[in-house]
Amino acid sequence: MIYRMKQNAVGLSNICILSTCVLVMISTTVSLYIGMEDVLRTRYPRNIAVKVENASKDMEEKLDSIIIEEAEKHNITMRDAIKYRSIEVPVVQRANDFSIMEEGTLNNSDISSFGVLSVIPLDVYNNQENASVNLEEDEILLYTIRGEIKEGTVSILGNDFKIKEKLENFTVEGIFSAMATNSYYIVVRDTETIEKLFSNTYIYGEKFENLSYYYAFDVEGEAKDEIALTYSLADKISEASLSGYAEGAEESRESFFALYGGLFFLGIFLGALFIMATVLIIYYKQVSEGYDDKERFEIMQKVGLSKEEVKKTIKSQVLMVFFLPLITAVIHITFAFKFISKLLSVLNLTNIKLFALCTVGTILVFAVFYGIVYSLTARVYYKLVS
Repeated sequence: MIYRMKQNAVGLSNICILSTCVLVMISTTVSLYIGMEDVLRTRYPRNIAVKVENASKDMEEKLDSIIIEEAEKHNITMRDAIKYRSIEVPVVQRANDFSIMEEGTLNNSDISSFGVLSVIPLDVYNNQENASVNLEEDEILLYTIRGEIKEGTVSILGNDFKIKEKLENFTVEGIFSAMATNSYYIVVRDTETIEKLFSNTYIYGEKFENLSYYYAFDVEGEAKDEIALTYSLADKISEASLSGYAEGAEESRESFFALYGGLFFLGIFLGALFIMATVLIIYYKQVSEGYDDKERFEIMQKVGLSKEEVKKTIKSQVLMVFFLPLITAVIHITFAFKFISKLLSVLNLTNIKLFALCTVGTILVFAVFYGIVYSLTARVYYKLVS
């Protein structure tokens, strides 16, 4: 067995690598395609979302009336609306210290520390989450989308805050779900605290004046009306010369299906290519081993080994060597599962249970196929040596 494995180390390694590729590609692309509704809901927590940067209080009220008016025009009933004022700041994170990312601040060693900090006032959080939290001036609530803060305090632009609570759930802006960088939501006591923090600060090259305004809601109505409302709101923002956007799940559905459908096709296509390559390598290995082992088994039969014993020996050795690459491939994907899950979260798939089921299903189907290939190629090997 040791001799056989050493002799076929390269072939077995190739089979293992190809099997791992097949399992990863098919399981990920299938889970993305099947979980399309989960993907859309993660990316769009509400059916339609509107956001305007640097919005004054007057602009906030005007935007509210525009949204309600346009929804009525398009026969759309709004429900489960969320709206809040916040500020998004590009930051460089070093442990629990956050500083504004300015031009020239980020060098190569800091790339992994780049992130976005979204700061909102406490009254917005309490209204949105139906809570009654109280904060002192130097206290905050922290919700982590991506990243890690181990300490119980944070420093924002040189101002120290105690983390009163690390939130488990919070309805965030959908675009943050697709960010690969560190992303945090921080709740401070009031708007004045935010203004004090970021006064005289340039964000994305512009001096901070007002908070951003985010308004999102679910809808009841036909898909075509929802799409028309999304486009209408985007036009209204453009006409008012505001820096912002309007986006919707239905408006983006087609592009999501096109993208993930393309990934699904590539996964199946490349998976099929790798499976064919695996089958050819296995067949070549079995045939070449058959010719190499033929004389050895003839000698064993001459010294008294029966045909039944020969067949039993062949079965045990071939079975072990044959299925070792598959077992190793499963071990590989098991250890890589957490990393692959994080990659899928960048593509808005956060349903770990769905990915786990697709992975297990892919492994079982591939194992059945692998067994069929083993059965066919083992017969060729046995005919050669017997």
